[in-house]
Amino acid sequence: MNASWSCGNVSHWIHKDYFQNQGLVIGIVLLVMYVCFMVPQVIVFFSLVFSEPRMLKYSCHRIMIVICVLDMVNLSYALLSTGIYAVTQHLLCTESVYDLANLINQGLTFWYAYSAANIALALNRSLQILNKNYSKQLFDGYRLVLWIIAIAAYAVILHFSASDPIYFFNKQEVISLIMVRRGAKILVNPIHYYNNIAKSIIISLNSFIIFVYIRKEAAQASRSSITTMERNVSIQVVIMTIITDISVISYVITDWEGNPIKSWIFYGTMIQVSWGLLHGLNAIIYLTLNRSVRNSAKQMLSNAVRGRRYATHPSNTRTTNARSPSDAVNSRPERKSSLSQAANQSVVK
Repeated sequence: MNASWSCGNVSHWIHKDYFQNQGLVIGIVLLVMYVCFMVPQVIVFFSLVFSEPRMLKYSCHRIMIVICVLDMVNLSYALLSTGIYAVTQHLLCTESVYDLANLINQGLTFWYAYSAANIALALNRSLQILNKNYSKQLFDGYRLVLWIIAIAAYAVILHFSASDPIYFFNKQEVISLIMVRRGAKILVNPIHYYNNIAKSIIISLNSFIIFVYIRKEAAQASRSSITTMERNVSIQVVIMTIITDISVISYVITDWEGNPIKSWIFYGTMIQVSWGLLHGLNAIIYLTLNRSVRNSAKQMLSNAVRGRRYATHPSNTRTTNARSPSDAVNSRPERKSSLSQAANQSVVK
């Protein structure tokens, strides 16, 4: 990609700074968001992996582990890498353009994988509600491995489907723009555009089915055909779908050439933040609504604190839980004397 050509053709996308050190301030905000969201994501990941053994048998639980991993990777692209580029004040028209092209392209691949994984989870939940036999036939056992392979294949295929991709970083608003070159023009990457639309439609339809069924089950609580765990996971899917739709629709509107609000102040920044929120809030949802994940997280943190306390003050644990050898020796004569007194009393009687 020719850096000077790119800069000459994307100048209308670059907005001015509205305050001093704008890119630096926004970059710091993104980095703080990254830390605040990544910590609960890591906790959720280990809670899912080391949760109760009975939970791991559910296909939806395993898909949630995959999504959690993709959440952490996408968080790193959406907030960490973008924040670092903003804080270090990399300019658009330098050699950093080439670094960003590779960086954004890789991040886009993981976004495609995340989209496919969300579709798989939504389909799993709706089938579990409509027909459990179909759900078992499609997701149980080795079939889940096939789904994971399909998710990876989908991401790789879309990655290589965009011809002449162009990526650049708007440091003024701290947003990565995803385009393709068509002759003398640069246009929105259609692969990214249609992936977002298809994902939004599919998971929204599945979530609508889940929502209607849960409402129906609530009205017939005595004849519920799904477990509490399955209902809670389904509710999580619906909430995650709403957050995803907000983020995806924002990007779709941005990609639309006739977007009337594209010139709004910090519109690009809000889009980048919404991408980070999409992946960051998932962990908050798990910890809030998923009792199994929440209990596993509490147990894991409790064990960590207890282990650190013992490592820091091992003598306290020793003195409270065990007697010293001298104490044991000193107690034996007392026990012996008490036994002899009891024997003497019996003889007297």
